[in-house]
Amino acid sequence: MTNTILGVAIGVVFVFMLFSLFLSASLEAISAAMKLRGRALRVAMAQMIGDPAERVGKGGFGLVDQAIERWFRKRESRPAAQSAHAALAADSVDPQAPECHELTLVNGDHQPWEPVRFLELFSHPLVAGVAGKDNPSYVPEANFTSALVHTLLRDKPEASIAALTERIMRLPPGPLRTALEGALMDARGDWNALRAGVDRWYANAMDRLSGEYKRFSQFITFLLGLVLAASFNIDAISIAQQLYADPVMREELADQAGEFVNRHAQDVQLQKKALADAAEAGAAAPEVLASRPLGAASGGDASEAYRQAIERWIQQRDLLTRTVPGATFAAQAPSWERIRHGWLGWLVTALAGMLGAPFWFDLLQKLTNLRGTGPKPVRSTEPA
Repeated sequence: MTNTILGVAIGVVFVFMLFSLFLSASLEAISAAMKLRGRALRVAMAQMIGDPAERVGKGGFGLVDQAIERWFRKRESRPAAQSAHAALAADSVDPQAPECHELTLVNGDHQPWEPVRFLELFSHPLVAGVAGKDNPSYVPEANFTSALVHTLLRDKPEASIAALTERIMRLPPGPLRTALEGALMDARGDWNALRAGVDRWYANAMDRLSGEYKRFSQFITFLLGLVLAASFNIDAISIAQQLYADPVMREELADQAGEFVNRHAQDVQLQKKALADAAEAGAAAPEVLASRPLGAASGGDASEAYRQAIERWIQQRDLLTRTVPGATFAAQAPSWERIRHGWLGWLVTALAGMLGAPFWFDLLQKLTNLRGTGPKPVRSTEPA
């Protein structure tokens, strides 16, 4: 009885781990196709700068707004390049409300605010890097600070605290001016302390982005997991029942789980070490937000990352359909009878997938080690 329960547990955990790998590969492919990390970073930086000419997406880092626009076909009439050009050249003075857009000097004169245009900062070589037309997915703190200071002092002959203070006073009220004024007060005339203050402001913004991205990713993970579980008929309850009733299937799946653990144990340790090193090095949020499948490698341009993500998705899909009992892709929508019988098992599978492949791999490793300590169960087809 104990061997039976242990075999069922190993089989179910193995299924959950394979499904988590497949779910992770699916999320990585979707993220690469939509350039979600770059979108998230762009939205976060636009909120930091507070340029009124830059439209900031409110839902899902702009994905919800874009979907609504496409659904109702309310596209902007201006081309993207023309809109960006206009945003850079737009005058910040509103003649209808000069008191809100002008700076009053000590002598009573008025001068227009001089805002920092987001597109000018975002297209700076220290920010854009080699991303080209794609949004960068990671910008170091020092690069952001240098690009911001260069953008602020682009017309000044030299960089100094006095010149930067004068330029900050010409910024319109907003998050950028407030943050820089606070950094100036803390710096007390020290240029390096000022840069360190801007670095902390950017790092804190990336920390908030990390939390927001994680919450968004968890929501998307659950929805996608539910869809994939239904599409491939990964019913956790039904699989557990099959394994309990069929000793041959249970033993075969347990043996495959043991082989998988032995084959990929080193890869998992390398992946965990890489994630730990990235976190210790202080990598910004968009680079270490989503856990990648076993053996996944980062780097390269957007098209190469997308190609690699699709290859991993195909590999994990084939592994899932070959191994999991009853797993097959449904070309058509599930029937009402199938939904009525399988919705609870799909829900359990989707929730299990949210825990991630490393969690299930560690648990599977412990269960297989526990199974190896006792006598190996005799197959029903072999003589006792």
